[in-house]
Amino acid sequence: MASIGESLIQVKGVRKVFQDPKKGVETLALDGITLEIRPSEFLLLLGPSGCGKTTLLNILAGFDYPTDGEVLLHGRPVQGTSPDRGVIFQSPNLFPWLSVWNNILYGPKARGESGEEVRARAEWLIQLVGLKGFEHNTVRSSSPCPFSVRRVLEEGQISPFFKDWRPS
Repeated sequence: MASIGESLIQVKGVRKVFQDPKKGVETLALDGITLEIRPSEFLLLLGPSGCGKTTLLNILAGFDYPTDGEVLLHGRPVQGTSPDRGVIFQSPNLFPWLSVWNNILYGPKARGESGEEVRARAEWLIQLVGLKGFEHNTVRSSSPCPFSVRRVLEEGQISPFFKDWRPS
């Protein structure tokens, strides 16, 4: 874990070029992006459509790679996806064929977490969003599921709050 003065994320000279071999066209999406994020800092990416915000986020998440430059997390290169970080998309991305319960536990299971504490945290989250009694329904059958509830379920899939959670 990085201390307050140390970098949590470093982006060094990141450049991303998309190739369209059929058209023989290159599109420059990012050019020389450099930034540093320390623990407890909040970063906002703001700009018009097509300026590279999502491209940068995809590189940070490990969904894509820069053409040039590097991204470091805790001083180590980001080389693909990992359960130590997650992405909350603009629209909820739940697994519609899984139950509410299994959607919430997807992230903790991917991180190798199990046991009574994980179960208690999932039950707390289900209670929090008012889905007690519906936890074994598929998300599809729980529709229309309000957007806010979908967000909380999605958050339950990936959130690091699962590590530090304590019931009130």
